Amino acid sequence: VYESTMGLDLEFETEGSALAPEPASYETAYVTSHKAACRAGCFTCDGQLVATGSVDASIKILDVDRMLAKSAPEDIEPGREQHGHPVIRTLYDHTDEVSVLEFHPAEQVLASGSRDCTVKLFDISKASVKKAHKVFPDCEGITSLSFHPTGDYLAVGTDHFVLRVYDIAT
Repeated sequence: VYESTMGLDLEFETEGSALAPEPASYETAYVTSHKAACRAGCFTCDGQLVATGSVDASIKILDVDRMLAKSAPEDIEPGREQHGHPVIRTLYDHTDEVSVLEFHPAEQVLASGSRDCTVKLFDISKASVKKAHKVFPDCEGITSLSFHPTGDYLAVGTDHFVLRVYDIAT
């Protein structure tokens, strides 16, 4: 019988602390909530918008500048008009948990993946849009997605072992 002298040292102690700072040392910029747990989030490339997706099947799109303005009302100059509400749009097009979100790298498009076995593309340049303009149905729940840097293709991971790559134009 072969016994290895190399093994896992369960009593190994690291040098320094790997603990996160106390919560009091973090500064909260803005708080909003869904009706259920938030499972996904992403920023646009320019950092102007953030999207969040929830178990309640909703997606919220928020304006980052408005969030920052709401978090520091004492910094607003007198006479300067208040910014609007940070949540600029709420989308209810999915029927199950929104598991992943990604903004297109060049266009005003948000891609969302859900446990309802769909990938949906939303044109967020139009304020009145509440439904997706493109839907990619699947037979498995969506677990990940990512745009190619050109924005022409979308790689989609599901609960299945096969990766899907979609041509956005077709």
